[in-house]
Amino acid sequence: PLLVLLCLLAGGVTGIDQQQVGRGIVSVIGTVRDGSELHATGAIVSISPLTGFVVTEGGLVASSETVNVTGANGVSLSAQTIRLDGRGDIAILKVNGLAGTGLIFAGAEPVAGDVVWSAFSWPTQSQLGLSRGTVRQHRTGRGAAYGSLAHTAVVGADVASVLLNDCGEVVGFSARPGGSTEPALTALAGTDLRGILDSLSIAPPVSGHTCLSEARTKAEQAAVQAQQAQAEASRAQSTAEAL
Repeated sequence: PLLVLLCLLAGGVTGIDQQQVGRGIVSVIGTVRDGSELHATGAIVSISPLTGFVVTEGGLVASSETVNVTGANGVSLSAQTIRLDGRGDIAILKVNGLAGTGLIFAGAEPVAGDVVWSAFSWPTQSQLGLSRGTVRQHRTGRGAAYGSLAHTAVVGADVASVLLNDCGEVVGFSARPGGSTEPALTALAGTDLRGILDSLSIAPPVSGHTCLSEARTKAEQAAVQAQQAQAEASRAQSTAEAL
């Protein structure tokens, strides 16, 4: 297959269906006027036997004369830009004959502390990378601004990435970090990305359940155990006072 798992950073084995994710991540190549090429990660957000729709980095598309997308079968196809959104630094592409599988969007946004994964294709290889991190902050969009997710799932290269929760569902799209030394990246929130797609009459599949990441599950278990311990300590104190 075109996309294979290349790396799992920050330890641990993910429950993400890596093969399914790999078929939903594509390589986007833009050609500029001098003939040089720009690379970006793309995510299939909707697909049919005839047409696929891909979200990718807006800056690359804006700078390129032509844009091609390579699907899961390794075939490079010409892409048509149907939306270029500078506020979110994303572009929506239409690709006829695209091979692959549409990624599923999360039904709910992650919260601070939840595990997230950056999925990306390497600039020089047709391979998939996964980098693990956590959500630092979820900012809700106001006015003309989109909502965003600050996270630490930093990739090992200067590329854009698709942000996934611990169930492999789309929760955002991170623009190219641009050499920033900040410890957290910022992703366009998944609900706002879905809103952009809805405005284009593109309906991506949405999960019907809430994904509980391993980190949140452990935190909730720890909280329950702490409450139980406190209750037992209170009972022991009452018994001692009675005696």
